[in-house]
Amino acid sequence: MINIREIFNPSYNFIGLLFIVLLIVIILMINKNIKYASKLIGNTFLISGIVTLFLDFILSLFLKLTLSSYYKVIIEVISNHLLKECLYYSIFSIGLGIILKMIFKLTSSKKA
Repeated sequence: MINIREIFNPSYNFIGLLFIVLLIVIILMINKNIKYASKLIGNTFLISGIVTLFLDFILSLFLKLTLSSYYKVIIEVISNHLLKECLYYSIFSIGLGIILKMIFKLTSSKKA
């Protein structure tokens, strides 16, 4: 029998976070202008957070409207955990994107 809780175990999230950090380091190494790179990374985090939040909302609404009570018992374990984690990461991504955009605006306004 497949253990669904083990497949969607949140302790595996560090692999994704390491991948994101690696991509940020690559962007900073390729781009010599750190301020522009922070703006680019901030925009990426902001857009991905908004898209993830929107998809999380749509998926949550779809699951609440379409599932019958029999399937809801089976899928609820997966969907509740997955949607909760997506919500947390999308809010974190939006916050990080806003912070990076603010850093870009503060550093670019000081030189002007």
